[in-house]
Amino acid sequence: MVTNKRGHILVMVLSLLTLWGTLANPAGQGRSKQANAADSHAAILQRVHTNPVDGAEMVFIPAGKFDMGTDINEIEAQLKRFGLWDLPGTDEVRHCLDEVPKHSVTLPGFWMYKYEVTCRQYQKFIAATGRPAPPNWPGGKLQPGMENYPVTCVTWVDAMAYARWGEVRLAAEQEWEKAAGGADGRLFVWGNDWDPARCNSVERNAGKPLRSFKDANAWARKMFDEGIPATRWLLPVGSIKQDVSPYGCYDMAGNVSEWTASPYEAYPYPAGKAKLIICPEFFMGLRVVKGGCALSPVVACRVTERDFPPTKPEEFMDEFVGFRCAAYETAMPKPGK
Repeated sequence: MVTNKRGHILVMVLSLLTLWGTLANPAGQGRSKQANAADSHAAILQRVHTNPVDGAEMVFIPAGKFDMGTDINEIEAQLKRFGLWDLPGTDEVRHCLDEVPKHSVTLPGFWMYKYEVTCRQYQKFIAATGRPAPPNWPGGKLQPGMENYPVTCVTWVDAMAYARWGEVRLAAEQEWEKAAGGADGRLFVWGNDWDPARCNSVERNAGKPLRSFKDANAWARKMFDEGIPATRWLLPVGSIKQDVSPYGCYDMAGNVSEWTASPYEAYPYPAGKAKLIICPEFFMGLRVVKGGCALSPVVACRVTERDFPPTKPEEFMDEFVGFRCAAYETAMPKPGK
């Protein structure tokens, strides 16, 4: 999704980067033996399930603890890594601030859709429930050849309705981030080094470096002005085999961004520490969108990226926003629906 954060009004003082860094966990800590073992086990011995309602493949995400978000003292290092820290006229620092602070989250085991919900699966939902087709389906009909593309132009309410029909649920933001990045705090689903060939992002589609939101948005506007449809940039789910998480979930760095069940709110701060980042959108009843899309630059393809719709979740839809579902370990859909 082309970023909506350009209009943020964030209360921030960049000098606090160093101050908070002295109070927060040091950046760049090596991965633990437990994290290595968990990810290796997940990669080699995946538990797989098929939802009998919509036919979606699901992979198991094991229970455990992981660090969610970004420490404020890590923002400078990350942006320097991508050549964006001293770039004038860009919005990258503000774009990262809603990921602060990094905090520990413990989750029970759960199931996650291996791929985003496809147009074929959504067509089955429409046939069973009578819900209207997405407005980007000409004449309300699924076009031949689009069956395995991720469904887009659906509101958060549409995604929630699909999940109820499929006897599953939308993933929480915490679950999405764990499923994407594993337990070792990696920047991207595949590791810490950016490679535009590994996901369907703006750099892959433009065929040239477009690292900043300013450059990515300018290129996207040019394409739209030339009348190139969004489907030109999207791919069937699972097309790029390198865009796969430690647990076997595909397309979490690119292709389409994804609705989550979670409200867009500030992350919890340690007791006794003042909240350094205040964003008015935290109080507007919005929902978190995770993951990069075909028009996203590098910062938006990171595991910790957070975004939100510019309007109410029951109204907003976008040609680059879809969704995937999740289920509790002990609450799998039953066959025969």
